[in-house]
Amino acid sequence: MNPIGEIGALKAGHSFQEGLTALITSAMSGSLLPGNIHVDFHGPYPQATINLHGDNFGLWLEYSDFTSEMSDVVQPDESGDLQQSMNISGRTIIGLAEFLRRKEAQIA
Repeated sequence: MNPIGEIGALKAGHSFQEGLTALITSAMSGSLLPGNIHVDFHGPYPQATINLHGDNFGLWLEYSDFTSEMSDVVQPDESGDLQQSMNISGRTIIGLAEFLRRKEAQIA
């Protein structure tokens, strides 16, 4: 069994939306083995990471969506006036997966 579930099957170049969806799907299916799960969001320009690690597995995915339209507002190599970082842990991912699993069962 793949210890990181569906998220381990993603192709290179996938989007953050695809990564987060696969992470939640892995938690819903039960294929994601227990370990540390961290999803981090950074600003001012769109960046995120998904980090999974356990006793015998690890995965680090990094996403950045800095477009040329943003270059006149924010430079990725310079510190801005406002920087923000938010994160969610495995507790949130597992809780969301359980909520969705229950909703799915009610619909079926």
